[in-house]
Amino acid sequence: MKKKTLLLTSLLLMIAALVLIYNNVYYRTAILRTFAKGSWYVTSERDTVYTMGYYGIRKYLSKDGKLELLAEQDDFCNNTLIARSAVINDEVIYVMCRSFLPGTTEVDNDEYNNGALIVLNKSDLKVKKVIFSDIKYVEADIEKGLLVVSGLQGFDIYNVEDRETPTVVQSYRYPRRKEFQGMDVYVHEGSLYLAVATYAAGFEIWNISETDSIYQVRSVSMGAIKDISGVNCRGNMIFDLLVDYPYLYATMAPLNKTFGKNDEVRGAVIYDIEKNVAKVVKIPHASWYSVGIGDKEPTFIDKYGDCVVTNFADKGIAVFKIDNKGGMRYLRTEDVGNDGAHVQPIHITNEGLVISGNYWWSDIYEKKVFDN
Repeated sequence: MKKKTLLLTSLLLMIAALVLIYNNVYYRTAILRTFAKGSWYVTSERDTVYTMGYYGIRKYLSKDGKLELLAEQDDFCNNTLIARSAVINDEVIYVMCRSFLPGTTEVDNDEYNNGALIVLNKSDLKVKKVIFSDIKYVEADIEKGLLVVSGLQGFDIYNVEDRETPTVVQSYRYPRRKEFQGMDVYVHEGSLYLAVATYAAGFEIWNISETDSIYQVRSVSMGAIKDISGVNCRGNMIFDLLVDYPYLYATMAPLNKTFGKNDEVRGAVIYDIEKNVAKVVKIPHASWYSVGIGDKEPTFIDKYGDCVVTNFADKGIAVFKIDNKGGMRYLRTEDVGNDGAHVQPIHITNEGLVISGNYWWSDIYEKKVFDN
């Protein structure tokens, strides 16, 4: 009888522990990502590839269709921080970090930080400086001596004339929850602009020429983005974008609440900045993926020549063709060496190589897709 009671008590405690872990996003994610260290970002410089993710940052040499690991750094990956993205500035590389906790979720302890900007030597990835942030950093770009960093709830602008000592010169915080995700900084007629994806809200364009007096010049909602039949894209989201003036290109994917329903959209957006007209080009249903984990794809976008490319889960990538009249059409999906694995970040090198990372694991894929 005592043995049965002990076994039953142990079983009940085990069930209670599993329920606690399942309902606590911190414990659940921390346990999962101790072994499932997926990738979040890829960039390159000539034949050197840098990848970021739950494992920190890794540096590879791309040669003869293979990637050789040169260096790695994960000392800063503690108290839920992960490497979300990076940007190169001469001999240093800036890594944007965020807590892996979703949205505004935080951990109540003195060691916790929502995000951080890490300054590393480009050569050996040794950490030179750590600057903590009150928001979870996402992506960054450098233009005119300024490093612009997007994050959940707003964005920061750093002066990086002294490359090893970035200094914040402007911070914008939205008063309520709002995600500032993938972004691009561009120059037009001498003025400096930030274009940033705002998830379910759409995307925004800011004039940041004068860092002490930045202002929003455009806000494009999901309701303003329409397909060829005129139906708007409410219930979907924009996760990443890029600008090749006068056009802005962005991802379009369903929110979790819309996934699997009639009003979900999977495709890419082309937006004429001068005419203020946005259209979505849909990926045909027959080409869709079926996995339903995390933020739904496409979530990353790049451009090579007259082709716009997005990630597309286990299908690899989705490719769109731009014409010379401001239009765009869907071409195909293509495996990029992932062999059915879940592709998350993508990056296209100057040589037309598509470098991509896995959602679950640290595997990196490389495939020649475009002729240079």
